Amino acid sequence: MQQSGKWKILGWVLASIILLLLPLFLGKYSVFLLCLLAIYALVSLGLNLLMGYTGQIAAGHAGFLALGAYFTAIVSESVQWLPCPIILFLAGIFTGIIGFFLGIPILRLKGFYIAMATLAFGVVVSEVILQWSSLTGGDDGFSVPTARI
Repeated sequence: MQQSGKWKILGWVLASIILLLLPLFLGKYSVFLLCLLAIYALVSLGLNLLMGYTGQIAAGHAGFLALGAYFTAIVSESVQWLPCPIILFLAGIFTGIIGFFLGIPILRLKGFYIAMATLAFGVVVSEVILQWSSLTGGDDGFSVPTARI
């Protein structure tokens, strides 16, 4: 391994340690903002992979973000003994499965039609969340218990 590679790994390890220890020294609101920053950074990374490297225009990322968020909220409310990291992992798997089965027909489309199909998916997810008020709380939403690690 080259010398620059070792420094790069050391930098990532130090950054990870700092990020793991940061919540011990910050207030709840600051931790909340850092979590939102991390979530949106991951969404941006996904958009960069899809639009930047493949050139495909997709508009459904908000729908997948909503699916994962609502899955996490509903499972953490109904199964309160399950730790948060496991719920987040399950939310990723759930959203990935939905994305896989949605991607099978959408990947047969080209250009503008992919953008329209993914935009339609985002609109459908939004409407389902608003209309299925017995599960999602509709416009009012619902309260979620504090995360357990």
